[in-house]
Amino acid sequence: MTQYKTCTKCGQTKPIDNYSKHNGQKSSKSGYRSECKSCQVIANQNYRQKNREKINEAKRVYANKNRGQKAESDKKYREKNKKKIADRGKQWRIDNYEYQKQKAALWREKNKARKAITDKAWAQNNKENVRNISLRRRAKIATNGIFKVTKKEIVVLLNKGCLYCGKEAEHIDHIIPISKGGRHSIGNLTGACAGCNLSKGARFVTEWKKTKWNQNER
Repeated sequence: MTQYKTCTKCGQTKPIDNYSKHNGQKSSKSGYRSECKSCQVIANQNYRQKNREKINEAKRVYANKNRGQKAESDKKYREKNKKKIADRGKQWRIDNYEYQKQKAALWREKNKARKAITDKAWAQNNKENVRNISLRRRAKIATNGIFKVTKKEIVVLLNKGCLYCGKEAEHIDHIIPISKGGRHSIGNLTGACAGCNLSKGARFVTEWKKTKWNQNER
């Protein structure tokens, strides 16, 4: 037979399953808390809001006293719950997209000089990646199809030299131009010197060579 109990907070009579058992506290006649679980949750939330600094300070004190133990327990938890943590992080980013966007914009506004220095340093140390990112962006905009091209593959193409004249390759060129339906894939990429790449532009190789031939004939 289902037992019922009246909550001292909300005054509603609910099944006994809606109440928590006492944990080492002074027990009531029923052995359950006087307030229902819903009221208990609200009371806990109110307490945390009113005593946030006190709670955070207690957590800091505990963490400092048990630093090694906590680090070990945190590590074990992360190892056992990798997917759960990843899913939770992903969901948080989805739910807080606008907040993250505003925070990032604010940071960039306050750190313009610092960001410019770090961006420049990164670009100088990652020239192949910069080329690859630029090419992928153009291909994505054209929606012709985009495939992953590794840094190693980019380096190999550059080391082969310019496909069109044999000089040292400085650029990566799409053999079939993006504007003409070419894809950003390793099969459609080649190394090219700056002169050939800039001269060829968004033309087929045959069109470009024909134009050069006509110019030379004049």
